[in-house]
Amino acid sequence: HQRVRADDQPRDLMLPAVRAIADRMILDSANLKYIAAILPRGGLGRIVPGTGWTVRQVIGHVGDAEARHVAAMERLLAGATPFPADYDRDDANAASAQRDAKAPLKSLVARIDDAVSRSVPLYECVTASIAASRARGKDTLAVLLDRWSRHYVAHGIDLVDALPEIRFDPMLLNWLLFVDFEGEPDAAARQRKLWEDVRALPDEDDDEDLPDPEEDQDAF
Repeated sequence: HQRVRADDQPRDLMLPAVRAIADRMILDSANLKYIAAILPRGGLGRIVPGTGWTVRQVIGHVGDAEARHVAAMERLLAGATPFPADYDRDDANAASAQRDAKAPLKSLVARIDDAVSRSVPLYECVTASIAASRARGKDTLAVLLDRWSRHYVAHGIDLVDALPEIRFDPMLLNWLLFVDFEGEPDAAARQRKLWEDVRALPDEDDDEDLPDPEEDQDAF
C-alpha cells in the first residue's frame, strides 16, 4: 500500500480523526467478540429480528464486511476505486450469509480479528490529503472510514435484541447505550427502547436495606 511521505505526516502516526475511528473499531470489535464469548446455549441459531439471519450469520457477516472494507482500503491506497465495477453489496451479504450458515464460531471470530489487525496498518497510511479525497460518490475516505467503523455497534444492537439473556449485561449496556446514532433513526429507536427497558428493571435495592441517615448520625 501507499507509504506516507516524510513531509506529509510523521511515519506511523495516525491522523487524530483516523485514530479515533481506529480506536472505535478496536473497542467495538472487542465488544462483539465478548457477545460471542457469552452466548447462551442455542444462541447461535437464534433468528435476529429484522434480518432473517441467525446470530451465527450476523457475526459472520460483520467479519466478512470488514474483510471487504480492508480490501477496499488497499485498493484506495493504491489509487484504484474501492470496489470492483460489478460489486453488489446485497449480493455479497447474501453470499456471506449462505456460506456462514454452519460455520464454526471460532472461525468467525478469527475473521474479525484478522480484519482488525489488517486495518490498523492501513489507517497509518492515511494522510490528510488522502482522508479528504473522494473515495466513493460524494463521500471522502474519512467519511467512509467513519461509516464502516460504526458497523459493529449497529449489529451489536441486533444481537442483544435476539439474545434477551445477555440484553442487560453491564458491559454491553455501557457500550450500546452511549453510542451516538445520529443519522440512524432505526438504531436510535432501538437504543431508546433499550434505555426504557433498563429503566423498567426492578430496583435491586429494597428501601429496608438502605442505611438510615438518622441512625448513622447517632452512631457518631
